[in-house]
Amino acid sequence: MNKNHLYDYLLYLLNKYDENHFFDNNTNAQNERLLKITASKIKNAKKNISVQFMNDEEYENIFEQFIREIFHKNILRYSNGKIKITLENPSMQSMLESKLKVYAGEGFEYNLNRESVEVSVVAFMVMLDSTQNQLNDEKLKNKIQELIKEIKKKLHIEQSADLLQALLKAPKDFGVSLIDVIKTKINAAIKL
Repeated sequence: MNKNHLYDYLLYLLNKYDENHFFDNNTNAQNERLLKITASKIKNAKKNISVQFMNDEEYENIFEQFIREIFHKNILRYSNGKIKITLENPSMQSMLESKLKVYAGEGFEYNLNRESVEVSVVAFMVMLDSTQNQLNDEKLKNKIQELIKEIKKKLHIEQSADLLQALLKAPKDFGVSLIDVIKTKINAAIKL
C-alpha cells in the first residue's frame, strides 16, 4: 500500500469510528483547516475512500446522506425545468450520477464549477421515485415523497408562470397561436 492509500485508509477509519463523522459532515473548507491539506486532496481522498474501502452498505449510505443534505443544507435550486445541485463530495456526485443513468437514462450537465451540476427535473424525480424502495429507513422514504411533492409543486408554479408569460405575449385577437401555446403547456404539465 502506498503512502496516499494509507493516508486515505486512516481518514476512512477515523471518520468511520468518530461519533460525528467529521470527514462526511464538515465542508471541504472545514476539513482543509482541520487536516492541514488542500481541498483538492480532500476531494481525492473522498473519492478514493468510496472506491477502495467502503463496502456496499456504506456506499449506499452516501445516497441517504444526500437526501439528508437536501433538507439540512439546501443544496437544490430550481430553474427552467432543471434542478441545480451543489455537491462538494465527489463520491456523492459519482453515486448520484450513476443512479440517474440507471433509473432515468440521463446524467449530469456540468458547469465550469464541477461542484455545481444540473439535471432535468423529470429525470431527478424518476431517480428519486425509483430509489426510495431500496431504502430501509421509513422516515427517509417519507422525506423523499415530500421532496417529490415539493418539486412537482415548484414545477407547476414555474409552468404556470410560463403560461402567464405566453398569455401576456399573445396577439390581441386570441387566435390559433394562443390556443397552441396553452395546449403545449398543458400537455407538458400532464406528462409529469
